[in-house]
Amino acid sequence: MKRYKLLILAFFGSVCGIANAQDNIKWENLFDGKTLNGWEQVQGSARYEARDRMIIGTTTLNSPNSFLATKKNYGNFILELDFKVDAGLNSGIQFRSQKDKNYKDGIVHGYQVEIDPSERSWTGGIYDEKRRGWLADLSKNEEARKAFKPGEWNHFRIEASAYRMYTWINGVLASSLVDDMSSSGFIGLQVHATKESKPMKVYWKNIKIQNLDMNSASLNKAAQDLKKKATKSAVKTSLNAFSFAKKLNDKSMSLFDLIDYSAAQGFDAVDLTGYYFPGYPAIPSDEYLNNLKRHAFKMGIDISGTAVRNNFADPDPAKRAADVKHVKEWIDVAVKLGAPVVRVFAGPVPAGYENKWDEVAKYMAASLKECVAYGKAKGVLIGIQNHGDFLKTADETIKLVKMVDSDWFGVIVDTGYFIQDDPYIDIEKVMPYAVNFQVKESPFGVLSRIRIDMPRLMRIVNNSGYRGYLPIETLGDKVMKGQPKPAFPFRPYEPDKLVPALLKELKTAIANEYQ
Repeated sequence: MKRYKLLILAFFGSVCGIANAQDNIKWENLFDGKTLNGWEQVQGSARYEARDRMIIGTTTLNSPNSFLATKKNYGNFILELDFKVDAGLNSGIQFRSQKDKNYKDGIVHGYQVEIDPSERSWTGGIYDEKRRGWLADLSKNEEARKAFKPGEWNHFRIEASAYRMYTWINGVLASSLVDDMSSSGFIGLQVHATKESKPMKVYWKNIKIQNLDMNSASLNKAAQDLKKKATKSAVKTSLNAFSFAKKLNDKSMSLFDLIDYSAAQGFDAVDLTGYYFPGYPAIPSDEYLNNLKRHAFKMGIDISGTAVRNNFADPDPAKRAADVKHVKEWIDVAVKLGAPVVRVFAGPVPAGYENKWDEVAKYMAASLKECVAYGKAKGVLIGIQNHGDFLKTADETIKLVKMVDSDWFGVIVDTGYFIQDDPYIDIEKVMPYAVNFQVKESPFGVLSRIRIDMPRLMRIVNNSGYRGYLPIETLGDKVMKGQPKPAFPFRPYEPDKLVPALLKELKTAIANEYQ
């Protein structure tokens, strides 16, 4: 067990190198501190002025809600700002908002982060202005309600990345929302309507944004040939068990439950990671495996693959031999389950071997050849996952595949762990060797807010002629012990929200690509 903890630590160490890919995106000041350049008032008669490095909004009697909006639209971003509001005045920050003459006579509508100095204190909640009302209030978040400081300067952090939206008030998580009604729009500063004749004010300063749509992979997209080719490929969806790691580990969910969940959500298959079988790494009984296989069949769910823990980068021959033995045992499990592929790992670069890639690859390939020969005899493929460890790039992964040199060996394409400026280039490179997938929310690792370009991924997959499963895997923000914590806050992990949303995104991209 200690050995596997060290393996996981080493893996997360490599992930940290790519997790903060958005750090390369420069922060942009939305307010120059002197003028309202870049802003325009789009509704109401409240007064907005730039003074003393602040934007100040002042109420006017009988005005509807007023909004000072950015002239540019933003889709995926991180927004930070400071604000202060007079007692008795409600306000908010609009994002992904619109003013459309065809919608309720042109009224401003869209997501709003609430500024609420009342006793209710829902500052940081997410409200849908002039559409659906409250989407994420603070009625059950006492910590966030207490974080707001009436009459003082407060700090907001607002993240919007595809369907994932989060807010923090003074460093405390306020709201978590998964919603896909709006993908882009202006950012606006609200002065709420009031019946008070005495003018009240709201103040904003230090308004800056990180536009996540300006990442290097997106900007380099033109460098890749993405013209659609005539293929007869087809793909199926699958759910990787690791998405529900916490529930599977604490026994609040079983693999049988996971199969039921996959069927209810509309997946075609499930990837039954070995770690979550009772007693792992011990081999499950035939009775358990047969019942699991029977249950999957009755629910109409394929078993797209399974996986083990291993470390073929370990320089100790005895430990590698033990892992080879374990992989062979799990190949037998795959046969009984009807799983077509067993996923294995390379492992982290061992200490002292940092500049000895070829030496490690040589003994790693020998271990893999032994596993692959056994898999071939049993009719089970072996797939190695690029996991940001020993295999960081497509070139390294392909080199190892060629060293093993077998039709029964290929790549589990992990879309989140090619450590490159443009991971899509590496994904395309390894597609001729793909035997299965791990489709992640970001191509830049577990902590990145930069979203995967799903249409681009589907074009790459389609053009390659791949005809197999696309298992998705959602992950929680996490840095393992011994690794530095990033400056930005962690998002809560909510697989019950994230898995359906990622599946919907994948299915939409598949439908559009394969129509």
